[in-house]
Amino acid sequence: MQFRFTDEQEALASLAQRVASDLSTLAPGNDVSDLAILVETGLSGLTISELDGGAGATLVEAAIVAEQFGQALVPSTVTGSFLIGPAALDLVYEKSVREDIAVGIVAGRPCSVVVGEDLMWPPKGPGIAWGWRPDAVVLSPLDDGLSLLEDPLVGHATEDSTLCVAPTKLVGPPSALGDSAEAQHFLAVTNVVTACLLLGHMRATLELAVNYAREREQFGVKIGSFQAVKHLCAEMLVDTESSHSIAYGAAALVAQSSDPVAAARSAACAKAWCGEAAIRVCEGAIQVHGGIGFTWESPLHLYLRAAHAVRASFMSPAAALDEITRFDQWI
Repeated sequence: MQFRFTDEQEALASLAQRVASDLSTLAPGNDVSDLAILVETGLSGLTISELDGGAGATLVEAAIVAEQFGQALVPSTVTGSFLIGPAALDLVYEKSVREDIAVGIVAGRPCSVVVGEDLMWPPKGPGIAWGWRPDAVVLSPLDDGLSLLEDPLVGHATEDSTLCVAPTKLVGPPSALGDSAEAQHFLAVTNVVTACLLLGHMRATLELAVNYAREREQFGVKIGSFQAVKHLCAEMLVDTESSHSIAYGAAALVAQSSDPVAAARSAACAKAWCGEAAIRVCEGAIQVHGGIGFTWESPLHLYLRAAHAVRASFMSPAAALDEITRFDQWI
């Protein structure tokens, strides 16, 4: 596949980088709860249809933004609300409800998607609240599909693992999304978005490692001249660039392909590969930094923790490999 970013996509990447720097959790002075910048720049409705006031962009553009957000460690409130949330709307059966939440996303209203079983949220509960915040609208997958919960989550979990959404209202625990075309497309989109978030983590930690290797001296020479450090950085680069290829290849296929099986398989491959590669790159960057890489002084631990969380979200690498095997049985 021949794939190059267009001039418009390059401009989008630059815009997303500037927005990400304002929302980055790495900068102590940033107000990451203020989402107005997303509305002002149009990123809040990036993948929402033009009929609902959005930009109508494809998954490739969402992937570009996700990579920049991953590099800056933008909180999941943003990625969950404006990159993953729109993909879940196709699973909301009521058209009027779906349109209302889409318009809300464009206007900067946060939403959360509760789905998955590998990362435990709420505590002792069976699913993930991706991007949850107190004023968010919650999309929760139930046996009959995705239900829209108008009330924000309060509390965490009861003994029977139900979600408490209001003092007197309970909603059943998250369950499997099923094999509908909408559900498979949703999982394909989340696999691509999370893979690109992981790619962003890789690019940031690789850059930190290379810059440190250029500056740090031992025995009177830069550690970047040591063969072991060179090899480690080269391996990190191979992981990062191969992740770039598979993540954006999957994004293009999901966005353009008329074959849902091929698209879902490609997205699962991206999640499986990037999920494992991100951990290797983050751990390699810590190794390049030596003892300082384990301290609070370095941000590397933040990227490693984020990589573990994103890797487990929606579809773990192990589950993605199982999904690929399932597709093989259909051939």
